[in-house]
Amino acid sequence: EAKKRTSTWLAYELHRLEEALAKLSGFDADLKTLKEIVIALPHETEHQHTNELLVLLGSNYYVERSAKQASEILDRRIRWNNTQMERIQRKRDHVIAQQKITNELFAPKKATGGEGKVRMGVFDIGGGQCTEPLSPRI
Repeated sequence: EAKKRTSTWLAYELHRLEEALAKLSGFDADLKTLKEIVIALPHETEHQHTNELLVLLGSNYYVERSAKQASEILDRRIRWNNTQMERIQRKRDHVIAQQKITNELFAPKKATGGEGKVRMGVFDIGGGQCTEPLSPRI
């Protein structure tokens, strides 16, 4: 029962983290493509004010920025996105390690000798008694 609950929760967490990584990976690709367009746009158009772009700062706040400034904003967003991806990747690696430990903990193990018995992946050492008296250490 405990293994089933733990395995189910870890599988759910892994799925959730992989979805987040996929979403951020797509966002990263979009940002890089947009940066290429922003850099190339002033060179490919022949209109007045081709170097001025409206940039979303967040919460419906837009400002006019040059292509260079917009590119720098995109660089910061790409760095932030990469930081988030690294953070989620570390969490994902941790969940995978937890899955491995869970599988090892609950896997049946064979006794390698002695009086022990295996129950639910735990080695029971049995009732062997020490017959020698304990001597004090000096």
